[in-house]
Amino acid sequence: MTKGVMAFDINQHLAAINPSAKKILNLPSDTIGKKMQDVFKDFPAFTSRFEKLTSTVNEFEIENPTLSGWLSIRVSPILDNKKKWYGQLILLEDITQKKQIEKILRSN
Repeated sequence: MTKGVMAFDINQHLAAINPSAKKILNLPSDTIGKKMQDVFKDFPAFTSRFEKLTSTVNEFEIENPTLSGWLSIRVSPILDNKKKWYGQLILLEDITQKKQIEKILRSN
């Protein structure tokens, strides 16, 4: 599985995104520079949990008109050598298949 990678700057603007993240979240090509809440407008649970956190790992079940399944999301701070916060790095992974296998194993 390919991981999606996103970096948000200190003002919560998207500074970088790889093609896998665009594909996982079904994002348009013009997302660079947009605010976090605009990038994740279809996923309000993401924004509310990650805007203020410095480091976390969560698994989300998503269902909206364009996507359904499970995502693992790891959020880490981007810090300078003096530990000053400069933004966030977000790693995304579609774990839908893993969750489906777990469900099958639990039902056996």
